[in-house]
Amino acid sequence: MNNRVGRLQVFVDPLDATQEFTEGLTEYVTVMVCITQGDDPIFGAIYRPFHNETIFGVANWGVMTSSGKKIKPPKDGEAPPTIVVSRSHAGEVKTLAEKAFGSGYSVESAGGSGYKTLRLVNATAELYIHETAIKKWDTCAGDAIVRALGGAMLDMDGSPLKYGPSTSVVNKRGLVVSARNPYTYYQKLRSFLPEAN
Repeated sequence: MNNRVGRLQVFVDPLDATQEFTEGLTEYVTVMVCITQGDDPIFGAIYRPFHNETIFGVANWGVMTSSGKKIKPPKDGEAPPTIVVSRSHAGEVKTLAEKAFGSGYSVESAGGSGYKTLRLVNATAELYIHETAIKKWDTCAGDAIVRALGGAMLDMDGSPLKYGPSTSVVNKRGLVVSARNPYTYYQKLRSFLPEAN
């Protein structure tokens, strides 16, 4: 018999956007919790404590706010052509985005993986790209929410992130995240991505 409870893990990020918090940039600060089963995130919660916003995502069910309002996937053209990237780990993401998508997209630096994921969920940005290594407690809750919305959080090889106990807690291959058509965006980026080590 398959012991499903034994395959559960919990990831907690008690203060995402730590650097921004120390700078007083509290709009980026989130608290995140995620439950995984095997390699897959099945529940995610992101809370913005300074803005009283909470979003939950449940696999095979969907996404909702803490007030019980169900969030629908963004429609084509609903989100502005904005790509959010990290303030503190931007790498060459701005250049990469401009090469792949041209001048039709604006690139905006923002703090915290949770905040950037919420921008996608709230349809105030179309893409979230992160080129450097990132820890899985920074991605898991957002990944669960984006998947529950019908999107995906992919590494720079085009694969969904895995969270099982046999995987590293560090994703060294960056992120391409979208709540809508993530594989289409990945295909546009692919020829401009650095090769895996």
